[in-house]
Amino acid sequence: MATERLSPPAAPPTYEQSPWLDAHNPALQVEGDPETPEAFAATYDFLQVATAYFQTDFGSVTSKLDKGAWWNVTAQDIEDELEHRNAWATWEALQRRQRDETAASTAVTLANALAVSYRRLQALQEVGGPQQPEYPLFLHLHEQIRAARLKEAHLAQVLPVSAHEPLPPVSPFLTTPAWKLLEQTQRRYNPDTYTNTVIYGEPAHARFGFETIDPFQPHRPETEYERELHYFPNQEQAVAVHYAYQHMGYVVGDVDDYQENVTIVEPWEPQAQDDSGMYTEEDGTGTIPF
Repeated sequence: MATERLSPPAAPPTYEQSPWLDAHNPALQVEGDPETPEAFAATYDFLQVATAYFQTDFGSVTSKLDKGAWWNVTAQDIEDELEHRNAWATWEALQRRQRDETAASTAVTLANALAVSYRRLQALQEVGGPQQPEYPLFLHLHEQIRAARLKEAHLAQVLPVSAHEPLPPVSPFLTTPAWKLLEQTQRRYNPDTYTNTVIYGEPAHARFGFETIDPFQPHRPETEYERELHYFPNQEQAVAVHYAYQHMGYVVGDVDDYQENVTIVEPWEPQAQDDSGMYTEEDGTGTIPF
């Protein structure tokens, strides 16, 4: 009778050895951290399970072609998965309570998920960050968690729990993309070209870059647009952040490997003003009021 061979258990990822993922390390504190080691473990478990789901089975219900298309995950998808996780944890606690009256469920909040997700990115940063294959996935999921948590925080500002205890302003941790927190950045602004240049990491190593235009800012055809040039020391990080800006709805140029090559196509056609004060497209296809 042949003896069945058992595969050795997979080694844990190297980044999991980081102090950032040590629940008992008081030296590293992040806004929204779980309050107990048990809550930390529950949050990290949710994060890893959700990541595996988004990477493998997400989207398979609607289309086999979209199976595992994690780049389509939105903040609402994060909220749905967290709600499902907490409902399941409550159900399991109720079942255990039939045998143990002290059984309780551990809820995971968006604030917990964001804090532990940031810790995971910091841990990955210690072992190469953008050079690691998990980086684009972790970064995208983090930004969707941040978007969900930011929406929750803004709602709390409008509908506070107590009118006598107004909430503090939304923190920069919630409003700042992760890649701006992970890397030391240097900025300079050129008023002549309305361009803000952001360099991530050492300026001497800044090579890969792209340009962005915020489509949500006020603009008029006769004015320049506020632009940002983003430069990174490696292509992997530039591509990951480039995609994140696309997902946020920004107009972005291609990633180029030399600073002078960074260009962007104008997102709006030139327009002229007619006698009625309306701006008309030069090809005469219509009018757009401002």
